[in-house]
Amino acid sequence: MKIFRFLPIVGLIALVIGIGLFLRQPDDEVDYIQIGLNSDPFPMTFGSADLIVSVTNGQGKPIEDAHVTVVTQELHHHGPEILTIARRYENDHYIIPIFWSMPGQSSITVTATLPDGRTSEEEFVTFVYMSPTFKAESRPYRSKGELEKELENVPDNEYWIIVPHGAREITDTHFENFVEPLILLSVSGKNTLVIRNDDFVDNSIGPFYVAAGETLRQQFFEPAVYQGVCTINQGPVRIEVSE
Repeated sequence: MKIFRFLPIVGLIALVIGIGLFLRQPDDEVDYIQIGLNSDPFPMTFGSADLIVSVTNGQGKPIEDAHVTVVTQELHHHGPEILTIARRYENDHYIIPIFWSMPGQSSITVTATLPDGRTSEEEFVTFVYMSPTFKAESRPYRSKGELEKELENVPDNEYWIIVPHGAREITDTHFENFVEPLILLSVSGKNTLVIRNDDFVDNSIGPFYVAAGETLRQQFFEPAVYQGVCTINQGPVRIEVSE
């Protein structure tokens, strides 16, 4: 009889444990550290700027007790790496004041270290303007890790063009070629054109228009020739689609 008296208690304990296991957050969600980056002004210009960094866990909850540092470097001018520590936390963001001494393509590496020793790092490559001639809607910067992850499983039938921040200015001053004047595709092979416009402004590559921050994916089912002007290299682009 004494055995049966314990059965309700055992059942209650099992129920409590089961509920606890059901409600417990997965370790990967708790341990995951996500770093986001924005800036004021946006886009950044020569002189002073504030980097606005978010640090969240796998469920998107802000982490406010992290030690956050940034290392900035002006890439086109081969500038030195400059380390800055976040000393302000406002509205779920770490604020890091920095100074750009020259316009051009620059990198920003953000490192967040939690009190328990866990660390996460993200690198961002952006463009610093002397004085932009356009207005851009503020949005988070995309990290290099995000781009690499997106390109990991690109199908063989896709031809990708990635337009970076400040693509026109980089092309004009440093003669880097982000868009080939002749793009060869085929219906039975590489039949899909993907244009990812990470730039702050809208761009056109031949007849295809892609808004800032958007991605265009165009699949071709028949042989054809498409021509138009590229807003990045300011020259003609010819897209030939064969059988």
